Formats: sequence, C-alpha cells, structure tokens
Amino acid sequence: MLFYNLKNNIMFHPLPNKVLMILAFFFSYGVVTGQKYLQIEMINDPVTIKIQEGEIITYKLHDSEEWITSKINRFLVEEKAIVMEDGFARLEDISYIMRYRPAANYIGKGLMTFGTGWLVYGGIAAVGADFDFGGDTLLIGGGSFFFGWLIRKLFNKKPLHIGHRYRLRLLDLSLK
Repeated sequence: MLFYNLKNNIMFHPLPNKVLMILAFFFSYGVVTGQKYLQIEMINDPVTIKIQEGEIITYKLHDSEEWITSKINRFLVEEKAIVMEDGFARLEDISYIMRYRPAANYIGKGLMTFGTGWLVYGGIAAVGADFDFGGDTLLIGGGSFFFGWLIRKLFNKKPLHIGHRYRLRLLDLSLK
C-alpha cells in the first residue's frame, strides 16, 4: 500500500524492500518444501502433466478391467508407488489413466442448457402467446442440446495408455 506525503510531495512504502523479501521467503517456505508430483510424459513432447498429492485420479490396473477413482494421499518416490485412500498402486501396475477436459464439459453443458431453455421458452410462448412452435424452434433447441451432449460424450475424457505413448514418473522436488 503506497502512501502520499503531502509535505514533501513524494510517495513512500511503509515497509522497506528487504523486510518484504524476508517475509515473502518465510511465507513461501511451506509451499516450496513439499513438492512431489506424479508426472505423465508423452514421447517426444516436452509438455508434461503433473498430478499433486491430494488430487483425485482415475486409473486402471493391468490385471483389472474396471476404472478406479481415488484420492492420492502421498507418493513413495523410492518405492515408485502411490498411496491412496483405498490402498496403493505401483507405477508399473497402472495401464491407463483417465484425463478429463473441463472445457469440453462446460461447453457441452452450456449448449445443453441453451437448447433446453430454447425449447421451454418456445413451448411457453406457444401456449401463452400467439407464437407458432415450428420446426425452426425444434431444430435450434434440439440441435444445440444434441451437439452439447455429443461434445460431452466425445471430448470430455481421454484415456491415456501408459507404456505405449505415455510414461509415468514420480518426482521429488523438495528442498533437503
């Protein structure tokens, strides 16, 4: 917060910069010390996906056909294992990881909401006022609802096949 001194016509800050740097260091120490990630790497792509402790992950094991959704409690980097609420999983046992795309979900829900609203208001206008509920109203409302549903079904989630194109790695970037 800057203050303006009317007597000398200068602006000054109530705390010196050195004090602010020391305070920033002490407040950021807790954030910096616990950086452990599950990193999903794609072959020949420098962009990675990092999953932190406390996030919810959906995965499939090699010997199972069902998807398991669980919250990550902690990573065991030396053992290459993930401790979750319902047990643990080693990295070499995971065959698929499900990644969700929230943008596709939001766009799909928005189109479905718009289509439903268009049909409801068109129906109310046809009953209450002198409005012809025709094919154009049905096409706009039903089409937007259908395309929203289609976007959510096709683009909302993507299974990543571990071992073929993707690789898992545990990283411990904490200061010791």
